[in-house]
Formats: sequence, C-alpha cells, structure tokens
Amino acid sequence: MTYQQIYQAVQNIRFGDSNILSTPGGVKDWIKAREEEVWQFANWPLKESGSYNVTISGSGFSLPSAFTEFSAGMELFSDLGDKLEYMEPGDLEGLINSYASSNVPSGNPSFWTIDSTSSAGVVTLAVKMDQSDTGATYKVRGWSGPVCRSSTSAYKLGTMSADTDLPWWDTNHYFLVSGALALGKRQMGDPTWQADEQDFQTGLQRLQDTVIGSRQSLRQWSGNYGDYTIY
Repeated sequence: MTYQQIYQAVQNIRFGDSNILSTPGGVKDWIKAREEEVWQFANWPLKESGSYNVTISGSGFSLPSAFTEFSAGMELFSDLGDKLEYMEPGDLEGLINSYASSNVPSGNPSFWTIDSTSSAGVVTLAVKMDQSDTGATYKVRGWSGPVCRSSTSAYKLGTMSADTDLPWWDTNHYFLVSGALALGKRQMGDPTWQADEQDFQTGLQRLQDTVIGSRQSLRQWSGNYGDYTIY
C-alpha cells in the first residue's frame, strides 16, 4: 500500500474529516507514529546494513524533519567512494565564504554539515556541503532512524511523506491502518480502539516473524550444512 492508500483507508473507515488529515495530531501523525514504532520494535536486518543512497541537489539534500537525533553518527560518502569530513555549521560557512566566488563552487565536496532554516515557525533541516555536485548519488551511513521506500522502491530517510511512498517492508502494510485507527479512536475517546490496537500488534509480530524469523532459519541452515552464508 502507498502512503496515500494507507491514509485514505483510515479516512474511509472512521476519520473522513479532511481537517484532521494533515493537522498536528491528525491522521498523518498517527501513521508516522506507528511507522516509528515499527522501526523501533526489532533489530531489523535493514538496520544492520544502514547504508542509503541520496541524490544531491545543488550542494546538499534535505533531511526528514524532527529526526535530528538520528543523524548523530551519520557519515557521508561521495559517488567516488570518498568520505566527506564533518564540520560545524559556522566553520563550513567560513570555508565557503573564503572561496573566490559569489556562489558555492561546483566540484568534489570534501566537507559537510547539518544546516537548519526556519520559516513561519517550521524548521527545515538539510545536509550542506562545501561544493555543489548536483545529480550525483551519495551514500549515507550511520543513519539510525526510520526509513521508507519511494515509488521506485529506493530507500529514503525518514517516514513516508509523498503520496507514492511505501513502507520499508514489502507486503502486509494494512496493520498500519489499524494502528493509526487505534491511536485516533483512543484520542477521541472511542472504546473500540482496543480491537484495532490488537490488529496492529498482531501485524507487528507477524512482520517480525516473517522478516527476522525466516532470516534466522536461513542462517541456521547455513551453519549446519556448509560454509555458505545466505541472507
């Protein structure tokens, strides 16, 4: 299910008022909270890989809002495999200002930082580099927060935001609908929220059994019958 299909299912079942779709504490926030809960529920194999591609626009790329705590151990590698060095925002700004150019030069960036801007009370976070490299594909490692998939199934940092985004796992997404319904009903004082909560918890356990249980079985088989490692 896409992000749009998930939030529309929540609306169709119980919360059809469009005013609570994107407002704080509304449908999209309930889905986001459940995505975060899924991510924290188990040591998913995806967490172990912890390597994600990002496309550079200008001299950086946007970070998911409200996820700064997950960038503490982050590392950034260029499309050539070179590791960029982190700098404090003020130091990077000073470096950029020292260049003999009115704009950020294009080339091979060597340094990066996390930059924040605020507009109408909304804080936007982004990775900013000392040089521009538009269109290049860089690699992020050490991101510990939630991820999702784009419409092309490429992993993205953060929870779903675009209508065509997908959860990071392949199938059985419907329990996110139940989870969002449970949060919404509980918030509204609807006593039937417990049934939806049970559906969510059952789906969460089934996901763990499917993703981690099958992987552990393959590893056990590999260890008992030979030197092959299967992931």
